Amino acid sequence: MDWVTGNIVLPALRSLRWQRRIRSFHRVPAESSWLSDKLLSDYCLQKSAIHQMIDKFQRIAQSMRILLLPSMLVGSICFVSMAIIVIGVRSEEFERFLTPSLVGFVWAATTYSFVVTFCTIPEKADKSQGLIGKFKRRISRGWYWVLAVVFLGTTVAALILTGRLMSIWLKD
Repeated sequence: MDWVTGNIVLPALRSLRWQRRIRSFHRVPAESSWLSDKLLSDYCLQKSAIHQMIDKFQRIAQSMRILLLPSMLVGSICFVSMAIIVIGVRSEEFERFLTPSLVGFVWAATTYSFVVTFCTIPEKADKSQGLIGKFKRRISRGWYWVLAVVFLGTTVAALILTGRLMSIWLKD
């Protein structure tokens, strides 16, 4: 932790060589040490936050791998119950269960897609790989970062949908 600015900074990027590169990139004069430390810590935090998010998603998905089969089971039960309620049964007694079936299906599908997508993420690029290998690895990890951002948005939408549907269901 950088005690001056309060940001998390990787120790390797605090070296003098990286400070010079970042100062020249941001055109910061060498005399302003607080400003250059602030820019350096912001740069380090942004670079590591992307990698940390993808790696954290991978760890969470690997620990949730045990929920793969139950989420498939719950999702299929909820989908079949929705189909039976919509197509087969025209009774208001069973229509009460349409909303919880929809919410259960959405969360089961979300869980299943999260585990399947983020369980195997490519490793970071090694120094032993060639230039093209590093580029391919970074592109594939970048794609997973885009998927992670989309998944976060989908999760927020599912939370909002769940809250609204359950509040309507509980009022009835």
